Amino acid sequence: MTLRETVKYILGLLIIATISYVIFVSYNAYQFFQTDQALLSESLYKKQVEVFENDLSAIESKFNETNYYDSSKAINLNFDGTPKTWVVKITALSDEAMIQIKDVLFNQGFLTFSEDGVLYIGPYIDRSQLDFALELLGTDFDLDDLQILEWKI
Repeated sequence: MTLRETVKYILGLLIIATISYVIFVSYNAYQFFQTDQALLSESLYKKQVEVFENDLSAIESKFNETNYYDSSKAINLNFDGTPKTWVVKITALSDEAMIQIKDVLFNQGFLTFSEDGVLYIGPYIDRSQLDFALELLGTDFDLDDLQILEWKI
């Protein structure tokens, strides 16, 4: 095989690869134009940005309601310098009730996990975060006799 034939084969492969790539990009562009995202207009985009800005301002106001400096004073340390952690322990729940409570707490931003049929909320290093969970459980699920317990690792 001569150098001329080798170059001819390499150029042929390069042309086939280029054509394949153009077909691939064209197909993906066609698929994109078939979706709702391709129909996004400037006015719709502005509306979405306004919704996000309103959500952001609502989150900022909720964040600013809580005085985190005061709540940080409530953090207790163990003898080795690690922070003490706290949980709420919920027992005697059916599986269905446990799943429902976990979903509601997850949507409200709480950490939950279950172990041996017991639902735990936490652990948190600030007990005041669990006060919000107790309030939510008392209003939404009528669970009143819950306690905040120290979590032992």
